[in-house]
Amino acid sequence: MRKIIGIFGAVAGLICTLLLQSCNPPWEEHFVDQEDHVKMKLWEAINMDSRFSTFVSEMQATGLDTIFQDEQIYTLFIPVNEAFELVQDTGNFMRSILKYHISKTLFIDRNVHGYRRLLTSSGKYALIEAEGSSYTFDGIPIEESSPLFLNGKYYVLPAVAIPKSNLYEFVSQNSSILKFYIDSKDSVYLDRSLSTPIGFTEDGKTIYDSVFRFINTFEEEYFPVSKEFRNESATFVIFTQDQYLAALDDMASKLGGNITDHNDIPTMWQYNVFLPDFISKAMFKGNLSYDDLSQGMIQCISGDSVEVNAEIIDPGSRYICSNGVAYLYHEFYIADELFRGTSTKEGEMLIDSIGAGKFTWKPDIITTGAIIEPLKNYSGEASNGSLISVPFDRNYKGEYSLEFAIKNLFPMRYRLEWRAYYRPSGIYEVYVNDQILKYKDKFGNTLTAFDTYELRNSVLSVTGERFFPNLGFNTRDYWIENLTDYGDVRIRFKYIGPGGSSSNGFNIDYVRLIPDF
Repeated sequence: MRKIIGIFGAVAGLICTLLLQSCNPPWEEHFVDQEDHVKMKLWEAINMDSRFSTFVSEMQATGLDTIFQDEQIYTLFIPVNEAFELVQDTGNFMRSILKYHISKTLFIDRNVHGYRRLLTSSGKYALIEAEGSSYTFDGIPIEESSPLFLNGKYYVLPAVAIPKSNLYEFVSQNSSILKFYIDSKDSVYLDRSLSTPIGFTEDGKTIYDSVFRFINTFEEEYFPVSKEFRNESATFVIFTQDQYLAALDDMASKLGGNITDHNDIPTMWQYNVFLPDFISKAMFKGNLSYDDLSQGMIQCISGDSVEVNAEIIDPGSRYICSNGVAYLYHEFYIADELFRGTSTKEGEMLIDSIGAGKFTWKPDIITTGAIIEPLKNYSGEASNGSLISVPFDRNYKGEYSLEFAIKNLFPMRYRLEWRAYYRPSGIYEVYVNDQILKYKDKFGNTLTAFDTYELRNSVLSVTGERFFPNLGFNTRDYWIENLTDYGDVRIRFKYIGPGGSSSNGFNIDYVRLIPDF
């Protein structure tokens, strides 16, 4: 319940409109008729209350008491004397703390519904939260509210609020790998809107008196974690550096071989695979409570819905940042599927659209021999609703190959599955990092070439099981045993000659690499 300072009760009925006319203050929030008003300066009133003597003396010692000499409206959040006993001043630390308790606006707590960020004189935003009829300032209970004075009002706090880190500062203090990742996204670009054209090159390109701007692509894509906002905020669930190294050690033990601890996990994998995946599922809009995180499926900041395992998040770690909320984990681990999961390259991932019904290979796809644009064929039986095909002339005996990469794979034994339609047919060899793959037929013969026309029948897998056709779709598989280093795996299909069908060509629904454990 709101307490009103007793010594001002006798003058609490002054008329609001007369006060406004006499002061003409530029208030950002107009009070309502129920507010009590006192015809006295805010600083004068504070000096009369012995509970605030430490606050007053610190304001004077830091020179901040001079701010009350102008006509500015202020709201103060004043810690009682006992609260300062727990604060150790070092350099300008006390000055920054005091400025964090000062706002150049008239703030009325009952206008807060849920939460609101309030800009303080320190340049940072404090979080005001409403819980029923009670309010908190960065989690500290607001115990008392003053009347309205001629130039503002104050609230009483039982503790000193320390200026909050923003999300970037919180990350920097707890997880160096996440900080380095965010920093690695710094970029510079030419701002043509601010740059002045001063001439042309010999080939007609414009020369600019250049103005460059710096951006961070992480902040552009996700959230400006290093900036302060009134109305924007985010929730970020992160791991500590120690938790991360322990998770990498656990990952290394599962990979085995030459990978023994976190030092052996390639930085490229951490930056290209793990961290983008982690961040896409760990940042959310607004200030979420632990109960919010416990809902299971939550919309992350990118708009996708992700499943959050709140059981491994520490509810007591909730930290109110100046631009959001951060949580730490009780325990953290890296999901096995990120480093031991199946990698799939859909046929559709190899092409770009160049118009209605027209496609071309993506720039990183390598083809040799006949120059033929790919076709996209739609089928409800295809894994993603369509497959890619390349038609050849009848009985074509020329050259053709297609090569692409599956990126960021750890060295281990894999099984390659090639799913395709039995027509158009062709006899093909498959290479991984320039090594030809082999399989055995039902008679035990070791073969390299495979006619896709055979997909119309059951196909003997390298595991000893069988793949059965599904409306013309089937699978040929191979063991891959030549991967000894982390990196990209290049897969090449080489046309040997016409297949058993009257129509010849190449087609691919998907290629899948499945780790063998």
